[in-house]
Order: sequence, then C-alpha cells, then structure tokens
Amino acid sequence: MLLTYAAKLPDPPSSGLLTRYVLENPLPVAIVLLLMAAIFGWLGMRDGTKSNLGLAGAALAVAALVFALGTLITTSAEHGEDVTRELVERVVANDISGAMQLFTDDATVSLASPNNPGLSIEFVRAGLDRVSAESIVSNRIRMLNGFSESSDTAIVHLGCLTDTNSFLTPSKWILRIQRQDDDQWKVTQLTCVSIANQTPQQNWIGY
Repeated sequence: MLLTYAAKLPDPPSSGLLTRYVLENPLPVAIVLLLMAAIFGWLGMRDGTKSNLGLAGAALAVAALVFALGTLITTSAEHGEDVTRELVERVVANDISGAMQLFTDDATVSLASPNNPGLSIEFVRAGLDRVSAESIVSNRIRMLNGFSESSDTAIVHLGCLTDTNSFLTPSKWILRIQRQDDDQWKVTQLTCVSIANQTPQQNWIGY
C-alpha cells in the first residue's frame, strides 16, 4: 500500500442562492425575516404606523413561505445525504449486501480524486468485505455536506472517525449519487480521499 499525505477535498459544485439558502437551509433566512417582522411590528405598534405593520406582515409571510419551501422540497443534496447516512449505517451494522444495494451495478471507486480512473464495483465489494472483517466497534460521522450538482445528481463530502478493534481511523470520502430511472437514489462513484490522514495512490492495487 503506497500512501502520501492526505489531499484536500475539492471545491464543491456551485449552487444557486435559492437552492442554498431556501431549499437546503431555510432556517437562517427564516429567522432573519422573523426578526424583521418582530422589529417592524414593535415599531408599528409603538408609533401606530400602518406601514411598519404592513412590513411586519410581509416579512412574516415571506418567512413562512421560505420555511415551507425548505420543508416540503427535498433537493438532490438532501437525497444524497440521506443515501450516505444509510450507507454508513449499513456498513457499520455489517450489512454488506444491504450496502451494495445502494450502489448502481456500474458504480466505480476512485482513489485520491474523483477525476482519477475508476475501479469496478467488485473493488467496492472487496473493500466493504474488508471493513466487515475488521469488526467496526463504532463510527462517528464528523462531516456530511451534500451539494446539488443538478436536480438528479448530488455530490456528498463525508468524513468519518471509525473505531476498528480499538484503532481510531479518520477517513474522508466523496460520493456521487444520482437519481435512477425507478426514482431511487444510488451511489454511482465513491472516492476515497484519505484514510488515517493519508491518501491512497492510483497504484494501490487493493486492500
């Protein structure tokens, strides 16, 4: 196994302001609007000005709309995060068959960077079998950031701290998750960015 110092995660795909601040994370905007509604409402009641009361009502209505949109609409990033959590849970539970069901038949795994050549699904299976053999005691997700590349594709940055037989091993991963024809979301590419703060090279031929 040849390793080098860990590479950094690449920049995530860019997403629009509506997706980022309304659909995926509505709370900050909704809270600001609620504060504005409270301030305008207090000014309106103090001064008896209908304009401030109108602004308070408008801010409250927009806050409700923002929260409703963020709650009712599930973005590709959120689908990706859900699939990633489920994958981690199945691996930790030693449910390798269940974990493999979250991958497409032509899924690949890349080392160091998602731009590097992908190895076949059998390499994914071998890796999961090896993890199973190491008897995971516990696992903590330290980073889970989903990004919407498109309405049908998500990129997820995953960071874990895994206890295998009393050894704590940090790792970082990138998952590409896409909506399938049957409307299921599955992993099409898994990239191992680093294990134990070091990055596997492309001439690393197996676990």
